[in-house]
Amino acid sequence: MIDALRCGEDQRNGGRIEVPALALHSKGGHVLYSVEGVWKGWVGGKGPLTAGGIENEAGYFFAEEEPEAVAGCVGRWLKESVGLSV
Repeated sequence: MIDALRCGEDQRNGGRIEVPALALHSKGGHVLYSVEGVWKGWVGGKGPLTAGGIENEAGYFFAEEEPEAVAGCVGRWLKESVGLSV
């Protein structure tokens, strides 16, 4: 709870993530909000945001349930966003 309060205060004071950011979620889970919409408020102009979903029926722990799919998304993002091949 303290972290959420501090993060909210930081955002209200203009704090932003100023590096490329990747926000993943499970498209098969119960997404109750726009992941991209939430993260857009946190990412500043110097750090582009890439948001995407993993096509599966995984839930909250999708990174543990679908590690190959997550690794593929992260690998593509690293190559396209920061020029790093893994």
